[in-house]
Amino acid sequence: MYHDGGTLADIEQAIRYAQDAAGLEAQEAFQVVDVTGLLGLCYTTKYKVTQCEDDLLKAIEADESDLWVFMPVANISDILVLAQRLMESYKTLENWEKGLKIAEYAHELIPAYITRYLRWSEAQSLLSRISRLAYFAAAFSLQAAKPEAATLALLERGRGVAADLFRKLADSKPAYKETLLSSVGRLDNAVQPLNPISDEPTSGTAELTSRLEARKIVDDFMDSFGARQKPVNTGFTGFTRSGPILVINVSFRCDAFIIKHVVKTMPLPKLSEEDLEQRLRDGNLGSLNTLEWLWDTIAAPILDHLGYSQMPSDEWPQIRWIPTGVLSRLPLHAAGYHQDQAGSTVIDRVMLSYSSSPNAILEGVSKDNRTPLRRRL
Repeated sequence: MYHDGGTLADIEQAIRYAQDAAGLEAQEAFQVVDVTGLLGLCYTTKYKVTQCEDDLLKAIEADESDLWVFMPVANISDILVLAQRLMESYKTLENWEKGLKIAEYAHELIPAYITRYLRWSEAQSLLSRISRLAYFAAAFSLQAAKPEAATLALLERGRGVAADLFRKLADSKPAYKETLLSSVGRLDNAVQPLNPISDEPTSGTAELTSRLEARKIVDDFMDSFGARQKPVNTGFTGFTRSGPILVINVSFRCDAFIIKHVVKTMPLPKLSEEDLEQRLRDGNLGSLNTLEWLWDTIAAPILDHLGYSQMPSDEWPQIRWIPTGVLSRLPLHAAGYHQDQAGSTVIDRVMLSYSSSPNAILEGVSKDNRTPLRRRL
């Protein structure tokens, strides 16, 4: 494979090897899932060197082919890598519709694949991959001029379903959790073909019955997540009378989703993913410089847009802030110019609180409404 100090000839040789691997017969695919995406990666690497669009188109063709061929047998990490790379390629071509379709299909597969990763030891890296795909998908959706509410639903479905699933697993009773994980293990074990000489048919029937029982247990567990498919802009009208809910998405474009009675978006052109990651690498996240940068790029534009441009004279407006990804590590509530005149900080203008997702807010309100008054007191 090409690397620093390599040559274009190295890439061409890697492409030939990858083409040989891709030429395997379909029945052999189950034994070579480790080559998933290899040819597309080679052509993508070549494109970065040549900047020839034909190489990029070949990369897309190879990656899309692998996505469909290996999907039944590859693990979700490989599928997410393929989807991410395809979206990067379509971003280069500015083909937002095709990139969005890849993202939507990958999102639909997440609940089916996630059961293979129900152990906490495997969860964190998977959540990071899924969330990054969700941020990317939301940016594609806005570029494709899709409805804002549908875009927010896509974002929340991607970054929320896996996290909620792991959280529910952690909260489950030990006996149920053991049964569920055992069922996942049975489904992960490949079905071995019967030996017509030595194997008895009854053993195959027993194995099939066991797998069907395991599938039912896992499917029942997954059914509870169908609610994630519903629109996100329902049920907020009463709750947002005192102030909006804000979801900040950071990707190759950065936007604020403003939830009141409907969902609206506001571009944040001064904010960039690269600047954010650089500040995280530099550290000093609570420095005056960082707080002023957060004010200039995020807080001030949003508050001014909402009409919160000065200190309130009576009742303070409330804002629920939902940062995503690495943005959640920054102190948005403290953004502002603290050494200047009053009114140039978040705390001068609004009462701000955090939440993990719009659905978490709705679920919290619903739980409060179900709690008897005397218990709340």
